[in-house]
Amino acid sequence: MSQLAYIYTDATLTTLYDTETPLELAAADGSSADGVIYIGVPTANRKLQDATNPGTGQIQVSIADADGGTDPDDTDIRLATTSNGLDTATGGSTLDLGTEILSGAGNAIAVHMRFTNDGFIGNSTDISLFLSSMIEVAAS
Repeated sequence: MSQLAYIYTDATLTTLYDTETPLELAAADGSSADGVIYIGVPTANRKLQDATNPGTGQIQVSIADADGGTDPDDTDIRLATTSNGLDTATGGSTLDLGTEILSGAGNAIAVHMRFTNDGFIGNSTDISLFLSSMIEVAAS
């Protein structure tokens, strides 16, 4: 299953992130904008783990910049597991989500995003979300 199948736009894990829609990165006036997505699996009695080191390896989310040089850049985006964490997060850094994510909306991990390139207005077609390689297994 595609790793993007675990990214949702709502806390109830009912609306999958649409990869065809560019990330809305800035407010209409070009000021910094915050957003949130959720990583999880809605199917009961399941869990997500790192594919390389199940149970011990970190599940990670990062931002990928397809053109690597034109505005906006991946370093213009901060990731954190809380909105307050965005204040001190480093732009472009990978975010660790833990060694497993249990199924159900109550166990989904909120990933807060802040776009910090003031002055950029519009959507970006070259910036996207990326999840590390994961496996979905039965919860024990």
